[in-house]
Amino acid sequence: MRISTKHLLGVGGAAIAGTAALSSYLLYEASGRHARLIPYLFAGGDVKGWQAEDLARRKDFARWLNRHNAETFSIQSHDGLRLYASCVAPEKPSDTLFFCCHGYRGSMAAAFALQTEKLHEAGCHVFLVDERAHGRSEGNTISFGENEKEDCLKWLDLVIHRYPEVSNIVLYGVSMGSAVVLLMSGDERLPGQVRFIIADCGYTSIDDQLALCLKQMFHLPAFPLLPMADLLSPALLGFSIKKIRPVDAVRKARVPILFVHGLADHFIPAAMACELYNACSTDKDLLLIEGAHHAGAYKKDPEKYRAAVRYFLERYLK
Repeated sequence: MRISTKHLLGVGGAAIAGTAALSSYLLYEASGRHARLIPYLFAGGDVKGWQAEDLARRKDFARWLNRHNAETFSIQSHDGLRLYASCVAPEKPSDTLFFCCHGYRGSMAAAFALQTEKLHEAGCHVFLVDERAHGRSEGNTISFGENEKEDCLKWLDLVIHRYPEVSNIVLYGVSMGSAVVLLMSGDERLPGQVRFIIADCGYTSIDDQLALCLKQMFHLPAFPLLPMADLLSPALLGFSIKKIRPVDAVRKARVPILFVHGLADHFIPAAMACELYNACSTDKDLLLIEGAHHAGAYKKDPEKYRAAVRYFLERYLK
């Protein structure tokens, strides 16, 4: 049977169009604030139960913040979004502030409720960001660290002007928030008040993470979907996903970094923390917690976690 060139071109064109359509859909599901499939998979099918649990956690944390007179702030992002954050100040004057960035489709309550209470007891300011397309902040697109980095640099300007007594800032990110602070680590605009970074369960690059999610969640190969997504992302999302590479940023890091990861993390594997640690060019340490799942290292072993943070505080704060 003879197959014509025209037939082959037709089949090839259909395959490319199909790949482009599927890649576009997956980009929407990954980055869209109102996407449905990814939350469904995150919740193990029980989206209503997951949302109810998250809402209860947020309400509990909001009550705690209100009891401790947390102040609400807002800024406008470089692309016109209204963003929000909260800061709880210590009872006595303090020169130390923890700047906290939560994870993908997460919240400051889910990521930092336990830590905030302890940091407040220790006499630190705790500044908690609602990242774009999360919580109170505007936006419909999650950019995996690309725009969030710019937002956080702008937040840091506000922090420095609002709290002139703060001379020691610790950047603290969990999951995608870890990627955000790692992307900031080598930026020349990073304020001199930033003393070190805590990077908890971050990914090496969004390409690496999406490839893993394609395999684990959808049982799909990275090729040809990921190259097509890379090609389409600037037009569809306004940024290039292939450029979001914390592993490259830490090679130019300007401050020490404490990497933390749970050894039972199957969403972002601990191997990524090891790769980030090995790539990091500045003072660093790596804390691996046995039995801790994704973003669960602090809850699994709070004493070991706090001891590692105390060591960095004693060594790098001025």
